[in-house]
Amino acid sequence: MIGKRLRRIARVAALRAEAIVALGRVRRRGRSIRYDKAATGVIGTRDAGADAAAVDELAAAVAFAARRPGTTCVDRATVLWGMLDRRGLPARMRIGYRYAAGVFEAHAWVECGGHTFGEVPADGRSYRPFDDAVVPRPAK
Repeated sequence: MIGKRLRRIARVAALRAEAIVALGRVRRRGRSIRYDKAATGVIGTRDAGADAAAVDELAAAVAFAARRPGTTCVDRATVLWGMLDRRGLPARMRIGYRYAAGVFEAHAWVECGGHTFGEVPADGRSYRPFDDAVVPRPAK
């Protein structure tokens, strides 16, 4: 029982450390996203199934790392998508927009296993993904 708990604590600490390092890299690079992986508004897709518990654990680690002031939704989504991608989990990084009370707003989030991650507000479904705004890859 104690050994299992200690392993969990160590795993959570390792994930948090990974998220902190990845967030630092994203912020230093000026939030550059690898657009060469973009295709019809989706960044990094795979067809395999995702383990919901593993995704929740990663999302919690990113939320912990993102408590720093100045962290944006793009930072959080980029880090979470990258961590999921490195583990071979199917993830989509989405960037969308909405008009609320006459004001244009944009937001970034991650979709994985049919669930949405990335601190999408309760009315997050009102964000429309920029699916049509992404330039497709040139034909080779």
